Amino acid sequence: MTWGAYLGFAMVAFHFLTYLFKTSPDSTIHLLSYVITIGFIVYGQKYWRAQLGGFISYGEALKVGIVISLFAGIIYGFYQYILTGLIDPELIERQLRNTEEVYLQLGYSEEEVETMMALSARMNTPIGISFSVAFGYTIGGLIFSLITSIFTRRIDDSFDAQTKTISDDYA
Repeated sequence: MTWGAYLGFAMVAFHFLTYLFKTSPDSTIHLLSYVITIGFIVYGQKYWRAQLGGFISYGEALKVGIVISLFAGIIYGFYQYILTGLIDPELIERQLRNTEEVYLQLGYSEEEVETMMALSARMNTPIGISFSVAFGYTIGGLIFSLITSIFTRRIDDSFDAQTKTISDDYA
């Protein structure tokens, strides 16, 4: 939970800086958010591995990564709600106008663009964006955790661990 809060606030700070400097969503600087996310997940998994005596199974490491992502997603989603609902309510409108321009440049007809934009406008509310961000961040964290857990797991192969498993089965 602590690592999730750290990650959530790091993502809020990173996004707020990119918002202040008006970086394009297509900018490669946004790839840094993936590095930050993976870094916090790995450090969180290693922290829990140390807390568990230096060993952690794949499943436990995966669970740690998902929980970190969930808490970070909730914090980041709350920030998105504040940003789009209170700080810059016009942000959604600007994004919708940009999306409309891209659709027209891609060759969609006016009618198709109007239909897509009507659907987008209904879904792009501050609360809708918040839930979407929280859910999406958790799913992204799941995908990253599926990979990082392979590298952070450490199984106790000692003789004592093996005999403890056998004795627990017959106790």
